[in-house]
Amino acid sequence: MCSTARRSSPPPGSSGSHTHRPQPPGSPEPGPPPAPSPLDWLVVGGGIHGTHLSLALREAGVPAHRIRILDPGPRLLNRWFDWTSRTGMEHLRSPGVHHIGLAPFALLRFADRRGRRRREMKGRTRRPSVELFRDHSLQVIREADLDALLLRGSLEAIGPHPRGGLQVETDRGVLHTRRLLLAPGQPPPSGGPKWVPGLREAGLPVVPLFGPDFPLGDLARSACRTGRPIVVVGGGISAVQLALRLVRDEVPVALVSRHPLRIHRLDSDPGWMGPRNLAAFRAQPDPARRRQIIVEARHRGSVPDPLARALRAAAVRTDLELLLARRILGSARHGDPPGEPALLLDGGEILPASSVVLATGVGEGVPGASWIRDTSHRLGLPLAGCGFPRVDGGLHWGEGIQCSGGLAELELGPAARNIVGARMAAARVLETDPTGTGPA
Repeated sequence: MCSTARRSSPPPGSSGSHTHRPQPPGSPEPGPPPAPSPLDWLVVGGGIHGTHLSLALREAGVPAHRIRILDPGPRLLNRWFDWTSRTGMEHLRSPGVHHIGLAPFALLRFADRRGRRRREMKGRTRRPSVELFRDHSLQVIREADLDALLLRGSLEAIGPHPRGGLQVETDRGVLHTRRLLLAPGQPPPSGGPKWVPGLREAGLPVVPLFGPDFPLGDLARSACRTGRPIVVVGGGISAVQLALRLVRDEVPVALVSRHPLRIHRLDSDPGWMGPRNLAAFRAQPDPARRRQIIVEARHRGSVPDPLARALRAAAVRTDLELLLARRILGSARHGDPPGEPALLLDGGEILPASSVVLATGVGEGVPGASWIRDTSHRLGLPLAGCGFPRVDGGLHWGEGIQCSGGLAELELGPAARNIVGARMAAARVLETDPTGTGPA
């Protein structure tokens, strides 16, 4: 069964250690010159949003030496590469017109020129393979020389600068900028189910899929050595992708979900990408009601139909254990005599396990919550009751500060965090005179 378990060690493009920290090919280590003072723009976050927004600002005429991207990773999109590698994602959920480039059909043209559209773009929406999306992203970054804009570091505080503009304190020094574009990624999941401490005390490794470290190679070798499965907990797209990856690698795996598979093509209705749904959303003045609309509109814990069918097929033709609408109650022992750690499920069933992976998605909280609260207090900027910034139609939170991604979702709606949300945010930011000399 486990003859191919060695493939569960980090894939090509990774660091080669037991922990997944992929280093995508083709991206040089950044080495920008010192940032000028003041900058015209500082973009916080080097993920999909920060990269696309920086590209849009450069295209709008912001000089390269007047803009920087602050991110702790060694290269742009580093966490996106890492997280998609961890799950074993093969194709994106989003259509081929959603990518980090500027022209909507740039990814399709990229695929056509290389003869890759037919084999690497799926369905009528042309969902790209991860490899195709990655290769196109790296080309966009390389052609625009965006890696040269990267300043490695983490934001710690924002305040007024004595000479005007904003002072941004980082773990590597202080920056001065006229305008600040906040585009941090989603926070990792915090805590975990109440049964996690008991499993760990019983000797079962419990690892969050999107935690700081993910030693998949070690987990796979343990599963193959003992014959006990890696138990993937979750019923959404990340859990299903990881389970299918382990099936491909012939590693024993079980998937446990509290709910049946929830089938949705996207994680929110396509109407949230345009005025069909957003007009009424923006007409709603109450932030609490907007938050409720967002929660109700998101298909949390869902999977597209092709992945659901692949999972069900794997459960039939392989040893994958698929346990839907089941709950984990705590730890147990199994064997004769009982001794090996296991999971106790509702109904009294005991599920042997070599380890448990929590694949219940990323955190739902406020990105950069600590410095968002601090900035609100320092500068007197408004927060909604849910803790998210209250931004205006131009995504301004305060003078010189604009937001994207999750921080802008009370204005952009349920799709704000997705790839299309970056494009929606860029359109708003570019309406606010990005090359002007006055404060935003």
